[in-house]
Amino acid sequence: MSLKNSEGIEIKSAIASHFNYEICERFAQTSYIKFTLIDRELSQKYFELVLKPQNVGTPREYSNDKIC
Repeated sequence: MSLKNSEGIEIKSAIASHFNYEICERFAQTSYIKFTLIDRELSQKYFELVLKPQNVGTPREYSNDKIC
């Protein structure tokens, strides 16, 4: 069976979209688990560090782990 180029691109796009969805779903679950396991005092210090005025901006400017 031979696929036309446009059909191949559509299939690749659908596969990439599916994996992106899976990564986002798993990342959300992992982030929640990490947050619940972090000590409250430590997480408060982390959020203070992230939310300081000099760090205001889009998440992608400051972190590579924001994929969703």
